[in-house]
Amino acid sequence: MGNEVTLVHLDARPDAIPLLAHWYFTEWNGIERLTLETLTGELHERLADPTIGLTYLALSGAAVIGTVSLDRCDLPGHEARTPWLASLYVCPRARGRGLGRRLINHVIGTAAARGCPHLFLWTAGSPLRYEAVGFSTVETASYGGQPIRIMQTALA
Repeated sequence: MGNEVTLVHLDARPDAIPLLAHWYFTEWNGIERLTLETLTGELHERLADPTIGLTYLALSGAAVIGTVSLDRCDLPGHEARTPWLASLYVCPRARGRGLGRRLINHVIGTAAARGCPHLFLWTAGSPLRYEAVGFSTVETASYGGQPIRIMQTALA
């Protein structure tokens, strides 16, 4: 990475929306089955209405190397659970250096500062990175035909 990594809100770099849409499509299309156009539109909606969710970018110099969001809900049918840590992605060249944990902790801190008692997430992958920062599995489910874990951490 070389440069110091800074975290900024998406509104500081709206030019990153096509990159984020590509990452989301590549990473989660097998589960969520969304188009690039839909993902791009959803990211633009976040800029117009931040109550939908907050998206943060990790920057190394001018390069976007990671992202994470704090969403009202990230799993259809689970709207009563709120808010959600969502869309955690670190580009391959920046992995293995603690950036994912930093992004997770940023969202945890943001949710706690807003007075949220809990934070949720879902994962189709290993829960270990989330367990390491205090999340535990509260339910197993299926999403997009794949098994997932719904996880929660207490903030208050």
